[in-house]
Amino acid sequence: MFLFGVVVMENGLYKAAFATQLGAGAGVIVLQDGKLRGGDSVIAYVGSYHSDGKNLQAEVSTSRHTEDPEMRSVLGMDSATLKLSGPCTATTAELADSTGRFKARLNLLSR
Repeated sequence: MFLFGVVVMENGLYKAAFATQLGAGAGVIVLQDGKLRGGDSVIAYVGSYHSDGKNLQAEVSTSRHTEDPEMRSVLGMDSATLKLSGPCTATTAELADSTGRFKARLNLLSR
């Protein structure tokens, strides 16, 4: 997508691969006009994002939707709000929180 000659992240379905000191996981996220929605088998993700063509900034809230004691959140808690930022292209992003303990990579799966 172009915005005043700048390539911004495309709307679509993205694979989200993420890692912390507690482990790694993956889920899917839909980016649609500044809104972010998604989840994995245990946690739902809801938030907003902004891309200027070079960087993506996102605020994501998580909440558990499935009670399964065998499946733990890589955040160490079921509910959290993350502020993430990092470089992006039209179809990918490399994100981290301000501490660098949470890292995520987004890859476009479908427009």
